[in-house]
Amino acid sequence: MTTAHVYPPYIASLNAANLATDTYKVLLVASTSPVYTWNATSQAHATVTEFLAGSGAGALTEVSTTGTGYTRQTLTGLSVVQTTGATAYTTLKCTGTIAWASSTISATYALFYDYTLGGSSDTAGVPVCYWDFGGTQATSSATFTLALATSAGGVATALVEWTDD
Repeated sequence: MTTAHVYPPYIASLNAANLATDTYKVLLVASTSPVYTWNATSQAHATVTEFLAGSGAGALTEVSTTGTGYTRQTLTGLSVVQTTGATAYTTLKCTGTIAWASSTISATYALFYDYTLGGSSDTAGVPVCYWDFGGTQATSSATFTLALATSAGGVATALVEWTDD
């Protein structure tokens, strides 16, 4: 079961203007050791480098690009949907396929980030959300796919406002 964790400062400011001008990417983290813990410290990570440094248990390792069929992917077909009312949500949607064909990958996490906002740098990219796969997912000379919800197509959804009227 995949669990998405949204970086609150980023998703709250997300709008269609970002999507029209910015490039968004996704990277995969290779191992379950150390475990990335979602807490106040990790929620404050402002760059890809900070995410890969881990959440206090040690650095995370990105999937190797050597002989695996893996490279960081650029997201396509992006849109943002915002609802209003007593409970408001912002959802980042992606209609493009996120897949690595003929790959040999073992991954535990996927990090989605705004490459442009980080100065068009893979290390300074700003985290949007990460997916925890709940364990290692692997392919061997097969397609590794990040499956988006069919009905919603959402990469991340965040509650950005709540009022108790």
